[in-house]
Amino acid sequence: MNKSFAYLLVGLMLTIGCSIVRAEVTDDDILASYFNKGIAAHGAGDYATALRLARPLAEQGDAEAQLLLGKMYVNGTGVTRDFREAFKWFKLSGEQGDVEASFMLGVSAVSVPKRRAKYAVSISS
Repeated sequence: MNKSFAYLLVGLMLTIGCSIVRAEVTDDDILASYFNKGIAAHGAGDYATALRLARPLAEQGDAEAQLLLGKMYVNGTGVTRDFREAFKWFKLSGEQGDVEASFMLGVSAVSVPKRRAKYAVSISS
């Protein structure tokens, strides 16, 4: 067998093999990866990374990322405690059907001082 032909044949086999093995990666896979990295960072106490990864997803409408941001703001983990911001994120997530976010919105409205609870009620309607 000619050496050039052998190289061509091996190259063709590698090309076909790589095409078969290569998996299709979707935007949803990438977003899920960012969210999972954000959750892992949050769990490890790396709140700056969690915030950096979750905020863009939350701003794009990801209900789970919105819930995470709401929790960060209500607890003051990695951010200054801000009930207004927490309520905003819980409300956005809850409007998409996230039950935990709706629960957190209700609990937070009951738990905060009266002057803040009054604001929470006004934004939740």
